[in-house]
Amino acid sequence: MSDVNHILGLIREKRKEKGLTQADMAKFLGISQSAYKDVEVGRTDLKVKTLQEIADFLGIDIFVKKEDQLETSLIAINPIDIVNDIHNIKKSQEEMKNDLTSKMDKLLELFSAKGRKK
Repeated sequence: MSDVNHILGLIREKRKEKGLTQADMAKFLGISQSAYKDVEVGRTDLKVKTLQEIADFLGIDIFVKKEDQLETSLIAINPIDIVNDIHNIKKSQEEMKNDLTSKMDKLLELFSAKGRKK
């Protein structure tokens, strides 16, 4: 059984244990029931964020132990999504840094101007 199939099986199992239907899960995710069914049977690529939301909601640990190594099963799902997520995080960090730098420069100008008025 592949890591992806293992995770999808855990999702199905936990959903049923909690007495939730596919419709309940679809509503939680804001998608149609048929779209959620496609998720559970592996007919759609999952974004890392979506998988994490499902896992968190159901209380599933998406990390699996293999041969005394902790490895993530997310890599098997779609490495391109992971790369895109990392690029987006990096871009967000750069934008936040630029915004903070701009605000700090404005504060320095303000305090410097007030210091000169004394």
